[in-house]
Amino acid sequence: MKRLAAAVALLLTASASAYAGELETVLTPDSTFYSIDGGEHPWLELSRRNTDVTEGLIVPGTDVDVYDGARESESRLLWDGTTSTLYILWHSASETEDAIMLASLKEGVWSEPVAIAEGASVRRLGLQVALTRAAIDEEGTASATLIHAVWWSMGAQPAAEYALVAFEDGMQVSTDVAPLEALAERPSAAAFETEDAGAPLHPPLAIARAANAVDVVFGTESSTRITRVRLEPRRVAGNARMWKPSGRADGSTGPSRMIAAQSNPLQAFISKGRIVLYDATGLKFRYVVLENGTWTSERMIQLDEKVTSDKLLRELQRTVAEQAATDSEPAVEQR
Repeated sequence: MKRLAAAVALLLTASASAYAGELETVLTPDSTFYSIDGGEHPWLELSRRNTDVTEGLIVPGTDVDVYDGARESESRLLWDGTTSTLYILWHSASETEDAIMLASLKEGVWSEPVAIAEGASVRRLGLQVALTRAAIDEEGTASATLIHAVWWSMGAQPAAEYALVAFEDGMQVSTDVAPLEALAERPSAAAFETEDAGAPLHPPLAIARAANAVDVVFGTESSTRITRVRLEPRRVAGNARMWKPSGRADGSTGPSRMIAAQSNPLQAFISKGRIVLYDATGLKFRYVVLENGTWTSERMIQLDEKVTSDKLLRELQRTVAEQAATDSEPAVEQR
C-alpha cells in the first residue's frame, strides 16, 4: 500500500502529547468546528460543524471504497490561519506497509494525501505535531507554512524521528526526515547511566511550538533521562526551495526516576520551558515536573468517576503554565 497557527485560531487539543484515542478538535476564526477521533479505525472521517449544520468528510485515501486492510490512527489536526488551511496527519498501518500520512483541506477541497515517512521495516507510534511559519524573503512579504512531526520508529530499538514538511504558495516544496538523536547531537544511549525505567513500549516524546522554532523532548531506553533540543527551520539557499532543521541542543536532564507502571509509555508535555512527565493509565495520576533543571518528587492523585485523567491533565497544564508565567514576571520592588 502506498497512499497517499495563526494567533486567531484556537487549537483545542489537550496537548501535543495527546493519547492516540483522544478527540482532536480545531475551532477556526469563522466559527467552523472540526473534530476527528484519534483512535484506530479502518478509515478516517472528519466532522465539520458550522451554525446548525454538521457534515462528515472522509479523509482521502482512507475511504471504505478503497479499503485495503490498513488501520488509520493517531489523527492530528493543525490549522493555518494565514492560508485558511486545515492539515491532518495520521498513522496508517497494514501488514505490508507503515506510514505517516498528510493531507490538507482548503475551501472545501482536499489535497491528495502523501506519505511523509513510509516503509514496513518499522512501525511508527506516538505521532505528535506542531505548525509554524517562516519568512521566505528578507522583506517578510512571503512566508512558508512549516509542519513539524515527531514519532517513534519501532525497530530493533525505539528511535525518535522528526519530519519537517514545508509549503510555499500552498504547494508542498520539501520534506526532510531525520533521527532526533542526530539533530540533538546526543550521545548514544549507552553513555547514560543504566537504571530501571520499567518496560514501556517506548520512551516519552513531546513537541511544542517556540516562536518560529519547536522544542522537542524525548527519552531513551534503560534511562529516565530526557533530552531536549530546539529545532529552527532554515531555507536552503538556491532554487531547490528546500527547508531543513537547524538543531540547538539543550542537553539531557538528570534522571527523573519516574517509571512506567506497565507497558504503556509515559506521556510528556512542554509548557513555557517546563517539561512534565505523567502517567494517567492506572487508578492514580502520577507526574513529575522539571523546574530550574531539577525534577520534582513524584506526585500522585487518586482518580475516580468525578476526577478523571483528562480533567487532571487539563488542570496540570494550566497550573504549570501559570506558575511558569509567574516565575518569569519581574520582581516588584517593595517600598
